[in-house]
Amino acid sequence: MEKFFAADELKGSNKYLCESCKNRVDATKRFYLETAPQTLTFQLKRFTNMLRKIGKFIKYPKFVHLGKYFDHERKTVARLSAVIVHAGSTASSGHYYAYVRVG
Repeated sequence: MEKFFAADELKGSNKYLCESCKNRVDATKRFYLETAPQTLTFQLKRFTNMLRKIGKFIKYPKFVHLGKYFDHERKTVARLSAVIVHAGSTASSGHYYAYVRVG
């Protein structure tokens, strides 16, 4: 569940370029939510830069606890309501299917 919002570690060849001192430094990139959105959308990159499909199985939860992503922790839970799935071997061919929770 936590990988949806994992903070990015900017280290090694991916170090952050500090605008003040113009040096590359280790950093952590993170964001906080100000309010809970009515609709929350996650997009998972499922194709390589060469437009080949990434076939790795992904398990996702029915509920995502968002409380720790606010500047002050609070109880906020988002419920999964739909998933769109691509069936095909490349980014330029195939079909999309939507699975939607009813009710």
